[in-house]
Amino acid sequence: MESIRAQVCVLGGGPAGAATARRLALLGHSVVVVEKAAFPRERLGESLPGAVLPLLEVLAIRDAIAIEKFLRPSSAIVRWEGDTDIREVPFPSGFHVNRARFDEVLLRAASDAGARVLQPGRVTHYSSDHNERRTVEVRANNGVAVRIQSDFLVDATGRGSSLAGRMKRTGQRTTALYAYWRTLSPIQHESAIEACPSEWLWGAALPDNELNVTAFIDASYLQKGIAEHSSAERFYDTLIHSSELLSTWVSGTRVTTVRVCDATPLCHERPVQNRIVKVGDASLSIDPLAAQGVHVALGSALHAAAMIHTILKRPSDERIAEQFYIDRQRRSMVFHAAAAHSLYSSAARRHPTPFWLSRAELAKDSSAGNRGVRSDWNASTPVRVHPDVRFQDVPVIEGEFIIRAQGISGPGVQSPVVFLDDVPIAPLLAAISGTMQCSDVIRTWSPGVSPIKGIRVLNYMLHHEILQVLSGPTTGPPATSS
Repeated sequence: MESIRAQVCVLGGGPAGAATARRLALLGHSVVVVEKAAFPRERLGESLPGAVLPLLEVLAIRDAIAIEKFLRPSSAIVRWEGDTDIREVPFPSGFHVNRARFDEVLLRAASDAGARVLQPGRVTHYSSDHNERRTVEVRANNGVAVRIQSDFLVDATGRGSSLAGRMKRTGQRTTALYAYWRTLSPIQHESAIEACPSEWLWGAALPDNELNVTAFIDASYLQKGIAEHSSAERFYDTLIHSSELLSTWVSGTRVTTVRVCDATPLCHERPVQNRIVKVGDASLSIDPLAAQGVHVALGSALHAAAMIHTILKRPSDERIAEQFYIDRQRRSMVFHAAAAHSLYSSAARRHPTPFWLSRAELAKDSSAGNRGVRSDWNASTPVRVHPDVRFQDVPVIEGEFIIRAQGISGPGVQSPVVFLDDVPIAPLLAAISGTMQCSDVIRTWSPGVSPIKGIRVLNYMLHHEILQVLSGPTTGPPATSS
């Protein structure tokens, strides 16, 4: 049996595992990746929003992704609350990728950075000794056995992970049925989404005139639907062709069988414990309606890499580094639950069925603490720092490391905030003396904060009750950033 000693062992070579491995290898750490499947392999989740671009920059793979000539979506056709709308994709646009190829590119990038990749390899045994060394035994397809000892074990094996801990459901049980289609000619819009009475449909254009079209249904309806239509293929085809939008958006021939997978949103209650770190879907699987699963997986990978790098280089900061990762995963869950609640609620107004109403209610519970927009203030409105606001040290990323920085918490802030619009928030609040008019607050923050940015920051503070509005002059329209 071959023995390998590494600082980090990553189980799973998908986007989260490959990104974690590449980032840590670039930071100078010894990394081994174990991936059980041979690539290419098919995976659901082809849509990458423009917000993924900075993550690709950190990983130094943006050029490698661009070379693949994945589609850059510019518009989407949407039928959600009522009429069909054409919506432009915010600039900069992201990618519609072939996931099989995208995953290959990421895993190759991890290898190029210095990570050793064992693929395909099946984990046969795992243990942890009193010296906190983690031992993983792997058997390759050719029968060769490898024993890996590491300081950290990164679990990137997805929602079905068998390592310690359990996932908590954060939304209704959902099943996705998807297949690929070949169109006769290029389509006008790169993606489509539709709210139907008891399901929702999503489609994405891919290179070479291919489409991925997915139906999301309540998990309890799967077996009944298959039984009523004699097969998963007929059930899926009925869902697609009975829709108002996707039935016309899809033209051509279905070229694959119908795949079925779990799409229930989940989160791990303890994503890091005893130097076992959960990343990607093993840590957080967001609601598919957010259409940002790969983006979230890459974000968790970079946060996990920063945590591990900090602990290996600065062991005394282990506790705050772990807290950073736990907090970031929690914030991501709440943020995406809030987005899903908004979309589910709007669909429920059009289709007040159990499918939509139950999802809107559960998503609302998961996103508790998020607040809507407030605009009932103007330049002369008197404000002060809310008396319940507290200053505290919180973990943030600075360069390669996680450090302590001063942040604030308050009645409308679920997790402590350090930066607003890239500006440290604690010095801004310290500059507010007693009661001040909003115009004076913005003036006090200059020249370090531009008036436009100051208005955005002030809006956030008022929305989240960091600043408290007092009675006083409120003539004139509310201040805006336009």
